[in-house]
Parts: sequence; C-alpha cells; structure tokens
Amino acid sequence: MSFEKGTCVPTTGVGQPHASRKRRRLPTPPSSSSSDNASDCDLQPPNLPYVPGACFEIKPHNPPPPFDDGGWYHKPDPKEWNPNPWPWGEGSPDTIVEQLLAHSPRKTTPHSDQTTHHLQITHQIRCVDPCKAQIVRCLVDGRELVAKIFDPLYAGLNDCGFSPTYLSERCYSCEAAAYMRIKERGLDGRFTPKFEGCWNFELPLQDSKGGQVLREVRLILQQFIPGDTMEALIERGEAENIDPEVRLGILARLTEATSQLAFIGVRTNDNHPRNFMLAKDGDNEWDITLIDFSHSRVRDLPNSKWRPRPGHDTRLPESPITILDGSFPGGSCGGWLPKEYQGRGKKNYERRLRWMKDRWEGSSQYGPVNYDWLSGPYEDDSSDESTNGDSSDPNSGDDGPVKSHLPKTILRKSTLPTTPPLAMMVPAEMTYKA
Repeated sequence: MSFEKGTCVPTTGVGQPHASRKRRRLPTPPSSSSSDNASDCDLQPPNLPYVPGACFEIKPHNPPPPFDDGGWYHKPDPKEWNPNPWPWGEGSPDTIVEQLLAHSPRKTTPHSDQTTHHLQITHQIRCVDPCKAQIVRCLVDGRELVAKIFDPLYAGLNDCGFSPTYLSERCYSCEAAAYMRIKERGLDGRFTPKFEGCWNFELPLQDSKGGQVLREVRLILQQFIPGDTMEALIERGEAENIDPEVRLGILARLTEATSQLAFIGVRTNDNHPRNFMLAKDGDNEWDITLIDFSHSRVRDLPNSKWRPRPGHDTRLPESPITILDGSFPGGSCGGWLPKEYQGRGKKNYERRLRWMKDRWEGSSQYGPVNYDWLSGPYEDDSSDESTNGDSSDPNSGDDGPVKSHLPKTILRKSTLPTTPPLAMMVPAEMTYKA
C-alpha cells in the first residue's frame, strides 16, 4: 500500500485475500473490491500503512489498566476481557487477521473529550512488519511529535501462542501507565520525552465474508527527541570517540534517572542501550533520555503486585551506589563503559566504587548507602579481562538490589554469571513465573 503525500488513510478499501494457505503472512496490495470466495482463503493484512504523507483522524483514549503475564500485575478478569484466549496457541486461527478479528481489544470508558485531531506522518523512525510498535514522526494539528502506534495487525504471530491483540494491548497499557505516573508526579520531560497523551483511531479491515469491519488502533504521542540511541553510537564505533569521563557521567545520569523514577514507582524493566536517547544540548553537553516503557511496571496501582517492602525507607530516592552494586547498568552497555572500569575483579571493582563514592556518597538527594547490599568483587582479578562486568540491572530488583537476597560472603566467592539468574530477580514473597 502506498499513499500520496497529504492524502488520508481511507475508511474503505482493504487488503485483498491471499490465495495460499500459509501461517506466515505476506503483505499484499490493497483492493477496494472483495472476492466472492473470500471465506475460503486466508486473509492477509494490507501493506503497512504508516508511511510519510499518510493521515489519520485520532481521538483521545482512556487506556486499560496495565497487565502482563502475571509477573508484576494481576491478570485481567477473563469475564471482563480474556487476554489469552488460546493458551500456547491451542485452537488459534491460522492467520493474524483471523486472530485479530476473533480477539478484540479491551474496552474502556470513553474519554470525556471526543474531539477529532488530524495526524500526518512525516518520517518513519521504526516501521517494520512484524513489530509490537510502529514509531513515526508526525504532525498533530501542526505540532511536531512522535507517535508510537500499537497496531496488532503488524505485531506478528507469537511462538508462545499469545494473540497479536494481547501483545499490542500489553505494551500499550504498560507504556501508558508509566507515562501517566511520571506526569502525575511532576517528572514529565525531565528524564523522558514529554507525554502528549493516549489516543485511538479506526481502520477498515476485510473479514472472511468479504465485508468490512472497523478495527481499533491505539497510540501514544510524545515529544520528539533528536539524537541517536546509545546502541547506535556503540555499533557505529562512535562511543569510543567520546571522552571516558563523559561516558561515565552519562551512565551516572542514567542511574540517577532510574533512582528518581523508581522513587515515584516506575521501573522500565528493559535496561538496554537501544532505549537510551543521547543528544547534545545548547551548551554542547550530553543529555540522556529514557524512551521505552512498553515492558515497564508501576508500583501501587490497584492491580499491581509491586508494593513497598515493610520497613523500606521511602523518604528519599535510593542511592545510585546501592542501585549499581559497584557495577554499571546492564550487561549490554559494556560497549559504552571504558575498559579500565570493566570486569568484576577487585582492582576494577574498587576503581568503580571510588568513582561512585566521589559522585554520590553523602549526597542529601538520596538515602544512605546500604553497603551491606553490595556484593563486592570476585576474588579472582582475572575476571577483569574476561567479562564486561557491568552486571547490575537497576530495574531487576523490587525495592533494593536483587543480590541482597543472598549472603554477601557467598556472593563474593561465587562464580555466578554476570546477569543474575531469573530466580534471583523475583522478590521472595512472589512465587509466580516472571
């Protein structure tokens, strides 16, 4: 499907059924006519419509409560909405169109403002089939923004049997809950793009009888942040051209952002460099922005399992020293970390800890450092040469570093992998499968 610049996505005209019967879906050109034997064919979605020049009429939307597979949120009541109608794919329709038609999105109370707004796509940022969210630059009533479009028709068929509607609704609801909490607590635009609300629009789709139905598509609008992701800079080799102290400072600001967000009850749960946007400000200083909350969790919502631990001090954000546990965030950030700070051997561990103490120890902005929670280095300094050492994930714990659940003496002599095992990442009071 292609669109001329400035034209609107039609409310009639849908993808033509594909003749072959294969589970894998292949895009086909759109057609406004229907086939007489449509019910005998597997329906295929039209080509991805999110191209420059395409226009959509959008309305404000109240997102559903966030949910997941039962890890951090209680599952929706299946009497109200069944998130997983075909466990492990048993009995599921063969094609993504049939699955979408059989599994509608979750209904919510209509937004009080039903004003229609005009969205026109100007650039693609990440548009690919399949993908759980299509990301575009756009103009909304003339304002330049970014749209994250959670379209289940292009989310892909899931190997575990989750429907495309489940995947899109889960990512949308989690992202919406995180941005709404961030805005409510006065941090909008400080560590994340400014949140411009949740929205909804409708697109036509041909059903198995050759008729047309309207399907709902959710999206989130947010501020456009220029720059590159940390992952892109690492992959292009440009990270090595940035002063090591500057790179450490950026990781420090990332951890400070993580601490502040956790203090208001938000964790991203996806601490990967593709989710960190870097750009220089007007003073030629680097800014870092967290841009993805589709796998996040929010504390103290009615259906949230994440609650403060009894006796946990909530008066100040947790110290980055405690959060980092003597390491820097996420093993995948190893390409960003200067080599002299990598590894879990004693020499490099102490070098990192000295750097962290110089920056944060005694700061009135954070709670006191709980040194009993720090696992310490491996005894063998040779590990400095065999691992990146940035094993700590600020998002993996509940209300404290996950390694605090094991005795410090055991951890120091352990040969545990640099990424904590799943069992260590689950709070002790929870027995679900994360």
